[in-house]
Amino acid sequence: MVKSLESSLNIGFISFRFQGTDGVSLETSKWAEVLEEMGHKCYYFSGLSDRPSERSMVVEKAHFLDPEIHDYYSKFFSSTKRSKGETQWIHSKREFFKELLYSFC
Repeated sequence: MVKSLESSLNIGFISFRFQGTDGVSLETSKWAEVLEEMGHKCYYFSGLSDRPSERSMVVEKAHFLDPEIHDYYSKFFSSTKRSKGETQWIHSKREFFKELLYSFC
């Protein structure tokens, strides 16, 4: 076991998903293992998760395959311009996730 710091920390990971064998999920697992060996607690915020439910906050809208998110993703990456309404949508999602992230913290 790695020596812990004088005080343990709560560490949050944020991603679209923590599930399976994609690069982000694998790297997060490695970091979480090291950090937990140091005495810290790791938590997860995502749209899809296979991490312990007592340490995870799953928000379906955070997943890139959520229908609304996927629809806007397709729009944004198929055009070089966005409408005022699309910009307003981005700002509304920013506020939506900001509130959820405050809860997560």
